[in-house]
Amino acid sequence: MKKYLNQLIEDIHKAAENLPAKPYLEISEDEECLRGCMEYESTKPKPMQEWFGIDKKNFPTAEMLSKDEIKLMIKEIIELWHAYNFVPDLPEDVPDDLVYKALVNKFDEPVKWISEGCCHIEFCDYDEDNCPFPGYCNLCKEFQDEDRTKNKVNNNINPEDILPSKEEIEKFIFNQKKENIKNIIKEHKISENNIPGIFNYCDRWCERCPFTSRCTNYSLGKELNFENKDLSNKEFWENMSALFAANYEIISEIIQENEIELNDEIDDIVIDRKQKDRPLFKLADEYAINIHEWFNENSSRIEKIISRMNDNKNIVTLHDAMEVIQWYCFFIPAKLCRALSGYDKNAQDTEITYDNNGSAKIALIAVDRSIEAFSVLITNIKENQNDFLYFISILLKIKKLTERTFPNARSFIRPGFDE
Repeated sequence: MKKYLNQLIEDIHKAAENLPAKPYLEISEDEECLRGCMEYESTKPKPMQEWFGIDKKNFPTAEMLSKDEIKLMIKEIIELWHAYNFVPDLPEDVPDDLVYKALVNKFDEPVKWISEGCCHIEFCDYDEDNCPFPGYCNLCKEFQDEDRTKNKVNNNINPEDILPSKEEIEKFIFNQKKENIKNIIKEHKISENNIPGIFNYCDRWCERCPFTSRCTNYSLGKELNFENKDLSNKEFWENMSALFAANYEIISEIIQENEIELNDEIDDIVIDRKQKDRPLFKLADEYAINIHEWFNENSSRIEKIISRMNDNKNIVTLHDAMEVIQWYCFFIPAKLCRALSGYDKNAQDTEITYDNNGSAKIALIAVDRSIEAFSVLITNIKENQNDFLYFISILLKIKKLTERTFPNARSFIRPGFDE
């Protein structure tokens, strides 16, 4: 028997090392904390012996083993269960032979395996007549007494009232994401090689920027790992919302720690920002919406026209031009909105005026590049020349009005880019 048990124990050790592959689930990093719950919901149960690869019939009966052998086998079985995140819920002071029988009997019962967390395995079905530990377990009686008490208190408990709602789960995930972002921002180390403020007046096109290695925003963005940049994707806006909430809390904490008092003057500045009602912003905003709608309606047709061309170099240029126009269409009104924030044409050398001119300059650069891109399309796609000319005329109006509103914008020196 000793030789047989040694072989069986060796098989148990191998089973503990060869865990099943973690199930594939389409979940974000912030939802990883809920992986165990999600796996439990999606995993199909199968007998424990199939998870382990060890058949129930391989275990000798308790009558065939000595007391020491039974103790050894209980220890090995429980360690195997723990390796698979199975936790046996056993009463205290139960004789070893009853524990061993109960453990082995569970091998052919279906269970769900999860890669994270734990799955408790119960032995009692709360029926005193069929208790596996007669005389040693009070769970059956306690459960029945508790159940009767609960029924007297309330017979109309709805399980949905006990389980967390969808909104509560989403709020939990959002808070987890927000706290993670706060930790990354607080622990982020700024390189001495970085150019201060370079990210304030760039075009946010990191893939085409030669200064990413010297940009604090870029390195922080890499740590945050927000890969999805599609404005139409729900995940993008969830990430942005969590980022804004994290930044707000960090700023609030700094204000409290330094006992800074926000006076009424700051509130007046915020309330007085009516930049979205200005003709310049309205013109840029309408341009962005019209361009977005135009490409939604015509992009597939334009692609067909380009696909019939033979000049590969020209095709690349046309695709690049379309990408430039679409990248900057919403960027222009966003930067002009910032340029118009707290704008006062009579102000002299203030921080707000400095930022006004910097934001206006990058908006003008985006307008210039968009006009150049439309010029490429006009030359090569004659079917839509009238549309392209119309959009260029709008861009020229935006350009003229911006230069008139911010006469010093063109001379603004952007950190890194214009130095």
